[in-house]
Order: sequence, then C-alpha cells, then structure tokens
Amino acid sequence: DIFRAASAQPANTVRAVPGTGRMGGATVGAAGHGSIPDLGEPMTKRPMTIALTGGIGSGKSTVSALFAALGISVIDADEISRRVAAPGGAAYPAMVALLGADAVAADGSIRRDYARKLAFQDEGLRRRLEEIVHPIVRREITKAIGVIDRPYCIVSIPLLVETGGERNFDRILVVDVTEDEQLSRTARRDGIGAADVRNIML
Repeated sequence: DIFRAASAQPANTVRAVPGTGRMGGATVGAAGHGSIPDLGEPMTKRPMTIALTGGIGSGKSTVSALFAALGISVIDADEISRRVAAPGGAAYPAMVALLGADAVAADGSIRRDYARKLAFQDEGLRRRLEEIVHPIVRREITKAIGVIDRPYCIVSIPLLVETGGERNFDRILVVDVTEDEQLSRTARRDGIGAADVRNIML
C-alpha cells in the first residue's frame, strides 16, 4: 500500500501525526487499518484534508508522487507559490516592487536565487515576502480543495507548523530524513552549497 511504498524509499520515514481538524480520533494508516475513506465514490462535502509536510530535501515530492499514482488528488503549495510569483501571477507585482528591478530576469521572471539570497540576508524582507505570498497561496489551496469531489486529498506544504497552518487540516503526514541526507539531496538538486542549504533549513 501507499505507506509501505513510501517507507520503502531509502532513508525516508513517513509518520502520521494527529491533526486538529474535524475528523476527531481518525488516523492515517495502511489500507484497511486507518480511517481514510475509499476513493471509489465521489462526494459532495468538503474532502478530508491531509497535510504532507517535511523539511527541504526530505522526500515530499516522492511521497506526493506515490499518492498521485494511486489516483489521489495532490495539491502542491510549492507549485502554487511558483505560479503566483510568475509574470501575471497574483503575487508578482508586489514582489517586484519589494525586491527591485535587479530581481527581474530578462524574461520577466523573478530570479529565485537572487530573491532567496536577499531574504537570507534580511529577516524583515523575508517576512514581507511571506506576507505577500502566503495569503495568496492559502487562498489558492482553499479553492483547489473546493473542487475536489473525492473523500480526501493531499496538500503538500513545506512551511506548515511554522506558519500555524496545521490548524487548517484534518491530519498531518510528516516525511523525515537525517540532516545529512537533507543537505546532500538539496545541494545536488538545486546546485547550491551546503552552507546555503543550512541557511534554508534554519
């Protein structure tokens, strides 16, 4: 099942954490042992929402793909964030105004590496960026959940507890790896040094 498949990934640990939402004592578990409904029948009520979270490089994308392969709706907060920050996106004008012309690439897109560097150097700037982007992403997630007609969905969201977002979900699923694995995976994936990865992890 999905949890055996996820836990079979090298160095990945998937843990179900009780949420604070409306499902009471329900737990997320293997097929036949948890309380997640069967996917067979569409539903008209709001689906059960499971937040999939974990640190950078922990394997959230891998676990999301496993759920998606089983036909489960997956909403990715990172994808939404990139979309709203792209030219024409809802967050784009305010981000450009805050970051300045140097943050805009020749094609009009925001230079993510440049913006990340500025945010690392200036805590106030980072918070202002979050104040621009996070409310828009939350609204887009809510809209996406609203059109799902299945019993439950997965919302992949990296900054969950840090932003108080855990209150908005029925259950929380945490993907965890060692810090060394986070460093090596992220450095290899993003082409950045270990020091930069540590800054992101702080």
